[in-house]
Amino acid sequence: MGRLVQLTKENRYYIVETRKNLFGELAVVLRWGSLKTEWERQKEIPAKSQAHAEMLFENAVSGKLRRGYRRV
Repeated sequence: MGRLVQLTKENRYYIVETRKNLFGELAVVLRWGSLKTEWERQKEIPAKSQAHAEMLFENAVSGKLRRGYRRV
């Protein structure tokens, strides 16, 4: 069910993950930060369905790859 992709660019990282949140609802979780510091941010996007979650996941990953991030 859950998918995870880790991406890096210079001293930054970006993680895209599909999972259920604390309420059991499907969501796409975006986490990003710096490899040099402990700084990290997170955003959770609720998905209406599995297909919607897959679309959000693929859009997030492809957008970061276009901006120069690489898969780890």
